[in-house]
Amino acid sequence: MNERIFRTTITSFLISTTLVLLTSCEGGSPDLLKGPEIIVIDTSHEIQVLEICGEDDPFSIALSSEDSLSLTFNLKAVNGISLYTIDIHGNFDCHSHGRLSESMPWRVLLTEEVDGRDKTITETFAVPSNVQAGNYHFILQALDLLGNKAEPLLFSLRINNVDDIQPAQISLIEPQEGSLSISGNETIEVEMKIKDNESLLGGRVDVTYSDPSGTAFTAEQYFFSKADGNEAIYEFSFRLPESANSGSYKFLFTVYDGVGNVSFEEVSVVIKS
Repeated sequence: MNERIFRTTITSFLISTTLVLLTSCEGGSPDLLKGPEIIVIDTSHEIQVLEICGEDDPFSIALSSEDSLSLTFNLKAVNGISLYTIDIHGNFDCHSHGRLSESMPWRVLLTEEVDGRDKTITETFAVPSNVQAGNYHFILQALDLLGNKAEPLLFSLRINNVDDIQPAQISLIEPQEGSLSISGNETIEVEMKIKDNESLLGGRVDVTYSDPSGTAFTAEQYFFSKADGNEAIYEFSFRLPESANSGSYKFLFTVYDGVGNVSFEEVSVVIKS
């Protein structure tokens, strides 16, 4: 073969191959890019609507420390299943906190390898007897052999500890009527008595507020100590920013006892113009 013709042929082949590869990278095969599919077949406990973090969550499950949660699900992947993971972790007050007492947050991180393109699997998890009561996340994720991820499956779990299901009682001392009116530069003073059937150690008080436009802010977080016992006087002193607008402010006091049972108190504060 003529050397010039040979070089021209090789060059044309390389250009054609490069164009094919570029087209594949840009467009991609639908099958190659399709991630696994997760289908829930059955659960041991009813999936229901529960209020989680102040909003109704239609994918919630209620559990107690005496329960075992079972989930049967099907995995499908055109490119072959590689593995699945299950992650259970605390979602206390919509984010985790430490300083717990004898109860402990429930934590599960499971990874299992899977062969094939279509598998039905059942997993069962026993809720610990000393579980920290509160909200949890249950996340199921799957990965195929090409690294594509499934749309994760997310449940909210609301867990009670049967050893103590009684939340702390809140008695408002000041303001007695649950509302007060002040000028913008005055200090907001709130006092309450918090009493529980067990020691408050490991619990806390979260204080948040919303301004007249509905924007939420965190004001304070207080952790109970051993000295508080099962009855404490909580005093809250707070001054709004100088830039705060006049109008109605809602202060929410969320009290967690030693095992995570929750109770609430709301105080309305009107800032005079």
